[in-house]
Amino acid sequence: METENSCNSSNDEVDRISKLTETLIHHILSFIDFKYAIQTCVLSKRWRCIWTSLPALNFDSKLYFSGRTCDHKRVLDFVDNVLTLRDSRGSDIQKFHLVCGPFYSRADEFWTSRLHRWIIHVVKANVEDINVHYDSKAVFKVPDCVFMCKSLKSLNLDISCRIILPNSLCLVRLKYLKLKDSSLNNEEQIQKLLSSCPVLEHLELSDVSSNGHINISISSLTLKHFGLHIKYNKLCHNKLRLSAPNLLSFASSSLDFVLLDNVSSLLSADTDVQVKPRNADFPVAYTWQGLEFLEVLRNVKDLTISFLPVEAKLDVRRIPELLQNQPFQFSNLLHFKLRKMSLSPHSMHAIASLLKIMPCIESFTLELPQDRNINEYSDDDESDEGSDSDSDLEPELEPDNDVLTLSLEESPSTYTLKRLKSVEISGLKGSDFELEFIGILLKNAMLLERMVLHHCKPRSSRDKYFYKDNVKKFHQKVMRFPRVSFASKVAFYFFS
Repeated sequence: METENSCNSSNDEVDRISKLTETLIHHILSFIDFKYAIQTCVLSKRWRCIWTSLPALNFDSKLYFSGRTCDHKRVLDFVDNVLTLRDSRGSDIQKFHLVCGPFYSRADEFWTSRLHRWIIHVVKANVEDINVHYDSKAVFKVPDCVFMCKSLKSLNLDISCRIILPNSLCLVRLKYLKLKDSSLNNEEQIQKLLSSCPVLEHLELSDVSSNGHINISISSLTLKHFGLHIKYNKLCHNKLRLSAPNLLSFASSSLDFVLLDNVSSLLSADTDVQVKPRNADFPVAYTWQGLEFLEVLRNVKDLTISFLPVEAKLDVRRIPELLQNQPFQFSNLLHFKLRKMSLSPHSMHAIASLLKIMPCIESFTLELPQDRNINEYSDDDESDEGSDSDSDLEPELEPDNDVLTLSLEESPSTYTLKRLKSVEISGLKGSDFELEFIGILLKNAMLLERMVLHHCKPRSSRDKYFYKDNVKKFHQKVMRFPRVSFASKVAFYFFS
């Protein structure tokens, strides 16, 4: 007992914090806001001034809010003082992360001018990582020096910004580039930017706006992750040609034409698919990505598809028809997510056709749209007057419910749901078609372990009045469905 007390006494006298190396202390403090990093000076004598040499600078304006107001001058002066002090020491800055906004319009003027100055400051300090999230309506002009920063390895700008590239660019070490809500003058600007990044591995351009059509061609041996999301403009047709033998993930939206070449290493894909109504007279650009594009993605393990309407209509009846002409399977696919498709007899038949070419999937996620009418043809659409696009459509019979079930189990060798373990459906409205689809999955998924069902939020006061009662009845019906997997559990989520 005496020995134990002696050991405890000895441990109490050891200042272990002071014995940490400066590199380790810097690493620990790199995960917190600079406001809190300064407050750690009370932990140890050695820590009193160590914050002045921190290579990682994190600032979040939300930490300076009092109620709904922010002391802008205090935040601006604080960042200014930190950078001035760092400048006097002459040490490099590895990371500059800033989260600010939203602000009122007058405050935006102060922030944009200071932000411009701060970015120039950290570039001069050989910064390696710039990450700025600025929630503002003001348009920010990115300083030219950013695109000539030889030390920069990661650039993430989540900000409404205007990019005008300088004549000379030098981003020789940049591996990560993410721009959101950026305005690039034209496709030549995008090509010029990408050509200046010889070792780029991660490229993500989101909410990109342009003055006209975008036609991008990219060939890269280093690129591993690619995402291009363009702001939708029905007057513009956007095209992408991508060759990247080491590409692991691909995501795109609002593209009318995509050509993926040499992407055999691709593991994950998230893309739009446009399916025009039969005999509809739409431009060729609209038809680029019938389902034949999916064959390029046949080796992926994780696939997300958003079926988009063409001219506000999606003819889901064409999906089984088009798939019959594409003799391929997603033999490696484990996780499949389908977005923006409501449930009806025709859409269930389309989903069954998709699942039939995915023999190994383990998880299936279905995100139902909030408004079915703008996404899918219904039987009433065929008789609508004044609709040029569907006047020549051939009449079809509704798929029989038993046929839908049989289409998932044509033979033991092609049993579609034999490995399915997890199902998640969101946006449920309580329709009979939704119940039918859930019942089919429970009846046929032999290894199902969990099914998660999310009900959509009630839209009106009338819907809200009946909401809980309808949800309760829906749950009771689901729980009465027969299940082939005795280990399966069903979880329900709804708005209280």
